[in-house]
Amino acid sequence: MADRAAAFLTTREMVVLRRLARPGTKADIAREMFVSVNTIKSHVKQIYAKLGVSDRRQAVSRGRALGIVVQDPDGRELERDRAGFVLTAAEAMQYLFDMARVYGRRDCKLFDRIHRTDVRWESPVSSCSGVAGMRQRAMELATAVPDLHAELVGLIVDEGRNTASYEYTVTGTHLGPLCVRDSFFPATGRPFRYTSMAVVTFDDDGLVSEVRSYFDFVDIVRQVGLAAGAPAKAALI
Repeated sequence: MADRAAAFLTTREMVVLRRLARPGTKADIAREMFVSVNTIKSHVKQIYAKLGVSDRRQAVSRGRALGIVVQDPDGRELERDRAGFVLTAAEAMQYLFDMARVYGRRDCKLFDRIHRTDVRWESPVSSCSGVAGMRQRAMELATAVPDLHAELVGLIVDEGRNTASYEYTVTGTHLGPLCVRDSFFPATGRPFRYTSMAVVTFDDDGLVSEVRSYFDFVDIVRQVGLAAGAPAKAALI
């Protein structure tokens, strides 16, 4: 798994780094990824800064050392995929690092960079379609539970389907108002702890296309003292 030098590379930056290992200009990469040349230049600049390198050759070399860029036995760079992206444990972990930064720093730009515009989010208490709606929901949660923390318990990566199944323990304190299926819950100031699972699907560009979360919401509202007002539809899924 990549060391801490790569811990802050976003999934899109990892895709760009792998593409830098193959022939082609930044303009070629931009055309392949359907973005502007300036966007690729920005990604490359961030990659160099995060890896502590100054040019493409050094970045690719560092990427190999970290296991982000791989080679086959005859020394050719592997594209590693059918259409571009194959999920690995390192990239699945990177998504957790990215989301921790989103919640901790309210980093909306990072949120948008790692999700598709038509991403879908399903959980026992909310359904969101589109990156704007999902981002808004994430920021509402970050406000309601500013000390939200998730500790990973288990991870299963399905490379064939580009899906990662995470099991983790979530802790936090209910410090702000929270909307759940059109019902508003005022802050109680009480802590909670629960076990959750999330199945995250990535597309062929390494962007998240769907998130499905599973947890017992009734237990959560009981812990924070709101069980009596819990929406009837909230249940373990």
